[in-house]
Amino acid sequence: MEKKERLTEVFAAGINKFTPLRAFNWKDAENIIKTSLYAGIELIRILSSQKLSAVKSSHVIIASVAGIKGEVGFTAYSAAKSAVIGAARSMAVELAIKDIRVNTITPGWLPTEMTDAIEARYPGKLETIKLLHPLGIGSLEDISNLLMFLLSEESKWITGSNIVIDGGYSIR
Repeated sequence: MEKKERLTEVFAAGINKFTPLRAFNWKDAENIIKTSLYAGIELIRILSSQKLSAVKSSHVIIASVAGIKGEVGFTAYSAAKSAVIGAARSMAVELAIKDIRVNTITPGWLPTEMTDAIEARYPGKLETIKLLHPLGIGSLEDISNLLMFLLSEESKWITGSNIVIDGGYSIR
């Protein structure tokens, strides 16, 4: 079987359930970790297998600023996204011999279905969050530009990196 010339893949799954520590639920935590961490590892494992691997492949996993900066009520989500960053670095080392790159992007607050649901449940939360981002809330286009770069040949010497793109949120 002839190997594909190039394969690019983005894993951007995640779920969150706002749970203060006093109400921590192991079942919810397990679902969050399975979705954010285990599914991404499994996808890259399959795509990097002997049968499917391609020369000069690039995989990007979307983490979250919650993985590098703690948030009240986000213990399981923060743990999962932090683990994503560590797992991607380990996969990058292991897969480099196959010329397969693995990186993570760590965005701040973005307008998504998940963040819309948080705003709907906690009205006014978005205004508070905006104040924590010196450059304001980002857009999906801000992330997609970086994503396209990491998937391209222009980033052929970048692997195992976690690139934070959060409007300055993590520097506060």
